[in-house]
Amino acid sequence: MIISEGIEAQARLGAPALLRKGNCYVESVSQITGFNIVSISRRHRYLLARIEQYGNDGLTWTYEEESRNRCRLSTGGIPPIHARLGLNGRTSGHLADFPPPFEALALGIVTQTHGGWTSAEIDPQWQPF
Repeated sequence: MIISEGIEAQARLGAPALLRKGNCYVESVSQITGFNIVSISRRHRYLLARIEQYGNDGLTWTYEEESRNRCRLSTGGIPPIHARLGLNGRTSGHLADFPPPFEALALGIVTQTHGGWTSAEIDPQWQPF
């Protein structure tokens, strides 16, 4: 509720309905979850997060909630086309080595994106906070 109120305050000032990394609410959620949350936005009544996780070689994966029914998980590396086709309906653990709770998400359409990344639509599994 507090995060939603923070976003509402941003909107009243004419700013986008978005809290970015560095905001106290975003930093608190990042600290509690252990994930590098870079933004929290609100679309209709739903809070949507964007996570970017870094490893020794830089950015390793991203997770973005685009709407209540659409989320995207992306990772570096390009599996062969036949491997990408076989990933539909499997879990995200078959795509890359993700930490809990991201390793068991059901993959939808898997595509190759810019810069050699592989991106998959996933079925949202909303968790209460």
